[in-house]
Amino acid sequence: MRRRLLAEINTIPFVDVALVLLVTFMVATPILYTTLPVELPRAGGRPTGLEEPPLLLILEEKRVRLRWRTGEAQVPLDHLPALLLAYRSRYPEVRVVVAAEATVPYRDVAALLDRLKRAGLDEVGLLTQPP
Repeated sequence: MRRRLLAEINTIPFVDVALVLLVTFMVATPILYTTLPVELPRAGGRPTGLEEPPLLLILEEKRVRLRWRTGEAQVPLDHLPALLLAYRSRYPEVRVVVAAEATVPYRDVAALLDRLKRAGLDEVGLLTQPP
C-alpha cells in the first residue's frame, strides 16, 4: 500500500519567525528614539512671585515672538540662537519661559527646547494655564 503525500502548508515556522521579528522590533524600537529631557511644570501651582520679568518665547507657526523687559519682536527660528546668546551675555541671570499656541505641533516645541539647550539656556520654564 502506498501512502499519499499531504499537501498542507506548515505554518509553525512562519509563526516562529513572525514572533522573533516582533520581539526584536519591540526591543529595538525604544533604543532607536532619542529623548530630550524636559521637566514639564504642573498646572495649578501658586505663582512664584518673582520681581524680574522673564524672557518670554511665544512659539507660533515657524517663528518665535520674544517678549522682554522693554518690548516685543518676532524672530525667525534660525536667528534665535544668536539672539539668545547676545541677550544672555547682557543679562546673565535671565529666566526663559516658553509658551506655545495650541495649534503648534509638539515636535516644534521640542525643537525649540533643543535650540535653547544648545544656546546654553538649561533652565527653561513652560507656561501653562491653570486648570
